[in-house]
Amino acid sequence: MERLARKAGVKSMSVGCYPLIHRVILAKLHDVAKITLIANSENHTKTIMGNDIVNTLSILGHNVGESNTLGTQTCTK
Repeated sequence: MERLARKAGVKSMSVGCYPLIHRVILAKLHDVAKITLIANSENHTKTIMGNDIVNTLSILGHNVGESNTLGTQTCTK
């Protein structure tokens, strides 16, 4: 939790923030999981793939970049 706050530029957080942040994260995760399962059942598949999550996030209005070539090539010197 603290790493996420630091990346967002937060210098310090009170102890009371942690339960609230946990509830917000769980609520968003629940929404993503619910929509992903609905979309997955509409596609008549049983396995949730990465592109299912990307599609769900785009339905929710989040812009997410996707690469099909990520990790397929190595960098040599």
